[in-house]
Amino acid sequence: KGVPEDLRSAVPYRLPELLDAIAKGQTVYVVEGEKDADRLAALGRVATCNACGAGKWKESHSKWLKGADAVVIPDNDDLGHNAARIEAEGLLGIAKAVRMIDLRDGWKEIPDKGDFSDMADALGDAEALRILDAIAGKTDIMEQDDRQRVAALYARVPGYCVEDGCICAWNGETIKRLCTFMVWP
Repeated sequence: KGVPEDLRSAVPYRLPELLDAIAKGQTVYVVEGEKDADRLAALGRVATCNACGAGKWKESHSKWLKGADAVVIPDNDDLGHNAARIEAEGLLGIAKAVRMIDLRDGWKEIPDKGDFSDMADALGDAEALRILDAIAGKTDIMEQDDRQRVAALYARVPGYCVEDGCICAWNGETIKRLCTFMVWP
């Protein structure tokens, strides 16, 4: 509080802990909001997010994660998955390792708009961390030129598909291309 929004929005949340974790080689989690970042921190993990809500990730956020082992965790909705895709792509070539996970891979009952905190509330902190570790452990590290994983994950979001190698919005009748890159088979 009291920090101008333009400055606050340029720096990742919990920056001191983030920089310390990167220096120690610890995994850092990129989540959608402060609630999840604080919940993970209370459970002994290092987590960050951008200020001002989903979809506001900037290049200035990515530069702070240079050399990080980053795990991006989207909220379970279209905005969350799209924002996480942008965050993960923004970290490629900057972070040492980037993994984008999907909580649905470990918690099938996740509600629409559900997040890590919802999972911890429903299943308990220890089980939520066990699931998070299991998903992250079996998720491949993204390569700088390998956007297939992001596209495949994005295609699982209702209302979206992959058409001719591009991520598209689909309303059941029409397809609108959204991406500016091609996904190679």
